[in-house]
Amino acid sequence: MCSETKDAITLMRLSRTYEHSLTKHVAQGYGNASVNQDAPIIVVSAPQTRHKSFTPAYFSHTFGWLHEVEMRTRIAREVIQDQFSQCLRPTSEFFDVPSLPTRCSFIELELRSTKFKEEAIKLLYELIDASKGIEDERIIRGKQIEFMRQLTTTELAVICVFVAILGFNYCEKLTRRPSQAGPNIKELACVFEDRVLRHGPIYAWLQISALTRCNRVTLRGTMVWNEWFEEQQEMGLLKLAAFEAGRQRDASLTCIIWRIFHDRKEIQQRLQAFSPPHPHDVYNIALELVGMRMTQYELL
Repeated sequence: MCSETKDAITLMRLSRTYEHSLTKHVAQGYGNASVNQDAPIIVVSAPQTRHKSFTPAYFSHTFGWLHEVEMRTRIAREVIQDQFSQCLRPTSEFFDVPSLPTRCSFIELELRSTKFKEEAIKLLYELIDASKGIEDERIIRGKQIEFMRQLTTTELAVICVFVAILGFNYCEKLTRRPSQAGPNIKELACVFEDRVLRHGPIYAWLQISALTRCNRVTLRGTMVWNEWFEEQQEMGLLKLAAFEAGRQRDASLTCIIWRIFHDRKEIQQRLQAFSPPHPHDVYNIALELVGMRMTQYELL
């Protein structure tokens, strides 16, 4: 091997060592809030639009990986702070957590609900990372379902309740603007929940304040991503109609994660107390588990 080749290899190794050391140091400021830093690969969460081609995944502690960590952290913070993820409105009975102390102050409740949303968002990111950058939708679906089955019952409840809240708020948003939704508001909300599970928090982020989105990715970027969102919703409606007509066997990811939760032994035991059990009973059990989880969060 010639000296020039050896020098080039040495420089490449030094460059990689420097990249790894620098990104690891910077990433310590983010912790594991939005990404499991021990995971060897994370998926690019930005929409894969036809206007731009993205690398599907990044290896850990590279500059691309660090950019994704920073983006996820900002997206998570903006989703949590936006009204779109609000779950404590007095007009909504969707998040009446029975397990929380009755004397819990509103400030404490806000802090605990923020912790709940942080945990849910992290789990949603781990769900999309389960695909490991594979682009075949059938394989991605299988890996995501496998990941769901590995979650604890409480983690399943956290995801199920958070996604249901997002779907409820999306439904309310469409109700305020019926001209944009037409007669398919409930169907669109079902598709929305399914796509949040498939694509992660970025899908919910596309429904937050337009000003926040424009500041993050510019007006043109917002328009391109909104176009991708509408395409996803339209495709989802077609798949939903095909499933209901018996032309497609695959149920939505929303149905699957709730089924996994429902089939857990401890949930089946709880449901035996209801005669006959109602679908709302499953949600109420999930909500109770979320409330118990919220009481365990440490508030700084």
